[in-house]
Amino acid sequence: NGLTLQHIEIIYGLADISINQKDNREYGLKLSARAKELVEKLILDKVGVDVWKLDEYCKANKVQVEELDLYWKIIKLETYDNFESFVLYMEKNRQFAKKFYLPRRKTLKVVVEDLMDLENRIIKFYGLSMPSRVGKSTICIFFLAWISLKRPNSHSAMGGHSGILAKGFYKELMNLFSTEEYTFAELFEYLHPGHVVVRDKSADEFTITLDQPDRFATITCRGIDGTWTGAVDVSKDGFLYVDDLVRDREHSLSPNRMENTFQEYLNKMVDRKNDGARELMVGTLWNVLDPLERMRKMYDGNPEYRFRKIPALNEDDESNFDYEINGFSTEYYRDMREKLDKAEWEAKFQQRPF
Repeated sequence: NGLTLQHIEIIYGLADISINQKDNREYGLKLSARAKELVEKLILDKVGVDVWKLDEYCKANKVQVEELDLYWKIIKLETYDNFESFVLYMEKNRQFAKKFYLPRRKTLKVVVEDLMDLENRIIKFYGLSMPSRVGKSTICIFFLAWISLKRPNSHSAMGGHSGILAKGFYKELMNLFSTEEYTFAELFEYLHPGHVVVRDKSADEFTITLDQPDRFATITCRGIDGTWTGAVDVSKDGFLYVDDLVRDREHSLSPNRMENTFQEYLNKMVDRKNDGARELMVGTLWNVLDPLERMRKMYDGNPEYRFRKIPALNEDDESNFDYEINGFSTEYYRDMREKLDKAEWEAKFQQRPF
């Protein structure tokens, strides 16, 4: 009652001061979270729409609203500590139809929270299995971009089943780091004033070095068939991100190839991790020999290892991925279920490997 924008600005100011004091950072984040809630309520009471609908209206009509400006200042304040705030701010200037996260938020929010726990060392390994084309790789690439913003001089690596996949990772990261469509440069200057964003890059080696040059890149993208020994390092504060080690159905049906893939993963990729480095493994489960499924069986029940499965259809036989933009409807998945072999449907879409 009687809440005004000036009241919230005072809370934001206190949050800003506290977050920039090491001993009060946690308290400052509580203040910023409360300030966000109050701005959202103020906008809803005043305009009758939520903050995101107002944001879209303002973009379309080139209108500036004080409450919305304050909301974005709060989000920006949280970007170092809060992964979701980072993703939201990265896409601040994009139209809703082009945004990645907001249209998929209802499903991907739990993944964002899991990745926060991985960064905060509540867990040290995160395994995520979802159907194809629902955003699992993109949210993890945003995560690596966030880690690079926070610690540009640490070393992380992204690996997949081939050099072609690694090239795709590299291009997506460079798009996040370098294009005006995203706010990475703004956030980098905000957190590291006067430092260079992309110091070095190689489209041949798929390496990106931010800030200060080092023997190893901030992020190296590489296929499992590429050179890892002596060329890739995952520092104790970095991450090994493994995505789609199984190339296709034919690959998955060969026990020998699956065993070789798992051994290469252990001896090439995991071998590059320094003590303290964390790992996320992402993919669509094909069968019980899939590296992700083998890791789950090895560490199931260990609190430091978390395995998240999000199937195409939930327990009510409804789509988990009926996104506002580029989603997959319940009807789409039910139709796929009718067409596919039962084992293949269960594996590729329901994350129950055969």
